[in-house]
Amino acid sequence: AQVRNLGLFHRIGLFDETTDDHALTVFQHDVRFQLGLGRVGRQIGRFPFSGRGNLGHHVQQLVGTSSDVERKRRAVGKVEANRLSVRLELQADYYAGVWANHNRHYLDPGDIQEAVRAANAIGDDTIQGRTRGRVLPHTFTHGSSEQRMRWFNKGLENGRLEDGDTFAVAYEDL
Repeated sequence: AQVRNLGLFHRIGLFDETTDDHALTVFQHDVRFQLGLGRVGRQIGRFPFSGRGNLGHHVQQLVGTSSDVERKRRAVGKVEANRLSVRLELQADYYAGVWANHNRHYLDPGDIQEAVRAANAIGDDTIQGRTRGRVLPHTFTHGSSEQRMRWFNKGLENGRLEDGDTFAVAYEDL
């Protein structure tokens, strides 16, 4: 589940200028559609952390990570399938941070802090503690609050897509 086809991101204009206007237009349309945006502009900084995570999942679909993980999930037991899901979610959080790194000019003051607060609020441990009264890490499918904040911040800090391979890290070190 390594990141592959990195040239794709340059061709579709995810992070850099592109000479292929059609590919950039298609990608921007896909992102706007997924996020419910009418246009790219200042409002792009206002979509919630979950929207940025969806953008991360869009990247995973483009490079084939999502389908690879789904295939692997069907071949393993429940606990390992959950762990694969956590890795996928944390990678999407990382990609959201990379996106924010490269699109700071669209962000309003406080958007990054809002994204980190949202990551904290939607961690499996926070949700389970609030809804069940206890936390069961082996049932996590999205990662803990701390993991989600850390991977988002990692992407935000370095801005390098290729450093987000959550599948190459020991599970305990995520």
